Amino acid sequence: MSFHPAAVLRRSAQSIRHAPGLQGLTPLWNCLRAPYGRLLTRLTGSEGVPVRVGGQLMRLAPDTVNLNWETVEVESYRAFADQIRPGDVVYDIGAHFGTYSIIAARKGGPTTRVIAYEPCDLTRRYLERHLRWNAVEGQVTIRPLCCGRTTGEASFYARPDRPEGTNGLLPYEDFVETTVAVTTLDREVEELRLPPALIKIDVEGAELDVLLGAVSALSIYRPRLLLSLHPQRLAQSGLDCDTVLAWLSARGYDCRVISEDQEQHVLALPLKR
Repeated sequence: MSFHPAAVLRRSAQSIRHAPGLQGLTPLWNCLRAPYGRLLTRLTGSEGVPVRVGGQLMRLAPDTVNLNWETVEVESYRAFADQIRPGDVVYDIGAHFGTYSIIAARKGGPTTRVIAYEPCDLTRRYLERHLRWNAVEGQVTIRPLCCGRTTGEASFYARPDRPEGTNGLLPYEDFVETTVAVTTLDREVEELRLPPALIKIDVEGAELDVLLGAVSALSIYRPRLLLSLHPQRLAQSGLDCDTVLAWLSARGYDCRVISEDQEQHVLALPLKR
């Protein structure tokens, strides 16, 4: 798969773009983005571009592979994969277009179930496509909802033209405001009757809201947690990363920061009682 023509083209383009002296040519790369995307699409047809994410090979849509995925959140992906056991029920809250869900389904094997939450219509279409291309759609249940501290509806901010990873419940730049359904993780666990073994949360600053809606699940089932905390987005609500970590610590979780970039990636494991 790594010698697929689209994969070769992508690796070559990434090498050129990040070569010394060429990284500042952003206007040129922006001009080339559309024809480059069309060529990738022509080379891949309906099966996606082979990309290595967190050390795992998967197929993604041509217009989502502009990032150097080989270096994105590598420690977080690996820590997540290390926590998955055969037969686990994994809740992927903020599933985006599915990289963590794909890793969970593959690493856990055919008995592993993934519940993937993605409220954005556009992004969810990419998620469905990626699950199908990577032959894990039968293991993943997609929920078109946000998880929060209460049930109801909320404003959701998203880019209408691409599956942007910064979509979320907090206002962001020139994103378009829509309305989405919100539920709590406790309610989901009760209705689906699927106790969580591992929960991944990446919700652009609403991490504490998700946890507040999961108090019962955390107390009863003691799932392992992987969180991406967003300092700037948390600050919009008057919070910071330490607030979230302190909340988890008070509930018997050992929190370890795995890595930091624009986010703080945290593995939180339940302490023995």
